[in-house]
Amino acid sequence: MANDFENRISSNVGTSRVDLYATPGAVGKRSMIIGLELANITGTAITVDVEIWDDSQSAYVILGNAISIPANSTLSFISGQKIVLNESDKLAVTSSTAASLNAVASILEDI
Repeated sequence: MANDFENRISSNVGTSRVDLYATPGAVGKRSMIIGLELANITGTAITVDVEIWDDSQSAYVILGNAISIPANSTLSFISGQKIVLNESDKLAVTSSTAASLNAVASILEDI
């Protein structure tokens, strides 16, 4: 099985949860999040929630709650660690302010 590097980008994320990435739903599929960059694109501080959808529990689990990002700044939320997602699990982000967040996830699929 070949490993594939992927990225998912979402711009202007606001107060509605955005599923940034979903692991393929085929049995036995897994993915590894190897990076998550969060950029505040506004002139005021925002807070961000980062969550994982655990498909086996049918629930979102908070990884980071109300993470503060200063105005016009970028935060490396996942850097140096790895998070494994099972089949149909998702990575999601939400901002405290409308159209205020750009997010980039780096993923290794088919692990």
